[in-house]
Amino acid sequence: MEITIILMLIVAYFALYRPYKERKKIAEMRSSVEVGDVVTLIGGEVGKVICIDNDTMTIETGEEKVRIQVTKWSVRSKTDVSEKGESD
Repeated sequence: MEITIILMLIVAYFALYRPYKERKKIAEMRSSVEVGDVVTLIGGEVGKVICIDNDTMTIETGEEKVRIQVTKWSVRSKTDVSEKGESD
C-alpha cells in the first residue's frame, strides 16, 4: 500500500512538475532574447536578432544577410554576443 502511494507521487512529479519547470525555463530564455543575440530556431536556422516586436522578431542569417521574420516561440536556444567572446 505504501509503495503504491510512493510510486504515484514519483509518477506525478515526472508527469506534472518537471515538464512545468522546463517550460518555465524555456519561456524565460525566449523572453530574454535581445537585439544582437544569435539564436537557433526550432527548424535549425541560425541568425542574429536585428529587430524585436511584441511576439515576433527579425533575424539576419547567411552571407547574403537574408532577413526572416519569426515568432518568439520558434527560438530553441540563444547565445549572447558577450558569451561568444568575439575575437574578430
